This record gives sequence, C-alpha cells and structure tokens, in this order.
Amino acid sequence: MDTELIAWLLAFASSVSGLQAQAPEDLPPIVRLTPADLRQQVCPERPAECVGIAAYFDIPHYRILIDARLDLSQPAYHSYLLHEFVHVLQFRRYGPGLFARCEDTLRHEALAYRVQNAYLRRQGVLLRVGAALAAIARCKAEDDSEDGDHDQLTVEPQAPRRYGLN
Repeated sequence: MDTELIAWLLAFASSVSGLQAQAPEDLPPIVRLTPADLRQQVCPERPAECVGIAAYFDIPHYRILIDARLDLSQPAYHSYLLHEFVHVLQFRRYGPGLFARCEDTLRHEALAYRVQNAYLRRQGVLLRVGAALAAIARCKAEDDSEDGDHDQLTVEPQAPRRYGLN
C-alpha cells in the first residue's frame, strides 16, 4: 500500500476532523478482503445486512478491513480508507466505547462522512456519501433493557418521494 498516500490521508483526516494526529506507523493493519469475507467479518450473524460495505474499522481486533475490489489509486475509493482513518483517530480520542451509544455512533459517523465528503470535493469527485444515514437512521430506546439506558440504531424505511405536478 502506498505509504505516502496513507500519511497524506491520515494528515487530512486529522486536519479536517480536528482530532489529534497520529503517526502512520501507529495505524492498525489494513486487511483487504473479498466482499463475502468482509460481510462475514463485519456481520457474522447476518452478512446479508452488510451488502455494499466498503470498509470497516474493527475495534476489537484493531484493524481496518477493506473491500479488495477497491482501486486505492482512485480518490473515490481511497476516500473509504480515509473515512476509517477518522474512526481510528476517534478511537484514540474516545476509547473502545466509541460506538457504545447510538447517539455517539451517529455523531462519529457524521464526522467521518463530513471528512470523506470534504476530501471528495477537494479531489473534484462528484460522489457524496453518508446522506442516507442522516436521513433514515434514528436512535430508538430499548424498553427491555435492565437499566433503561441502552439504545439502538434503527434504520427506518422512508416513504418513497413523489415527484411531479400532482
């Protein structure tokens, strides 16, 4: 993997996110996997729910998993790696409970998507990511938790938008 690109992406992640910089040699290993293996690693109980996942920061194993099909010479594709670098910086700042609460998950994902989109704009790539998460993801309290303090992220289907004159 291009060490110069890794260092630049990491510096960009730190600069735009406002999170403390980290030396590239302190990054977790980057593991390229087939889409099926990536889904199996990220969602072992329900891999079908992870269709389309491009990359994932695996906190328990301190590694970044990335779809082996991504051409990391292309800005649109290495922006997914940048997104995961933001999560690594967040992990160093907030610790392993980074995604423990639903509200935290949404906040941390929103920042990673903002950094990723800033990078895509800078590179002149028209692609924008993360809008769907903000539009349909909600935190929903679990009534059956023992202390009433747990919550979960739900993705609620939205009614299709109607366009036209009617």
